[in-house]
Amino acid sequence: MITPLRDVLVLRPLAQPGKVGLLHMPDTGRQKNKTGVICEVLAAGPDSVLAKPGDQVSVDAYGSHPAGEQFAHGGETLTLIRERDIHGVLT
Repeated sequence: MITPLRDVLVLRPLAQPGKVGLLHMPDTGRQKNKTGVICEVLAAGPDSVLAKPGDQVSVDAYGSHPAGEQFAHGGETLTLIRERDIHGVLT
């Protein structure tokens, strides 16, 4: 697993953006940065104060993935994002 620095979070999307249940929502009529996705925080940098591992956060999604730096690890695609770019922590 990658160890994030500063206020960076490692996220795993819990649901595919652009889908509601089994329905796929087309990009037509949507602005890409208005689509959000819920992700699980897998790791948090030492300067992260709002989110910690195990939390669920809301972030912007672009196309079919959360906005941020994408990388593959253990057969899944994970995202690196700065803590300031999350919209909120789900409780």
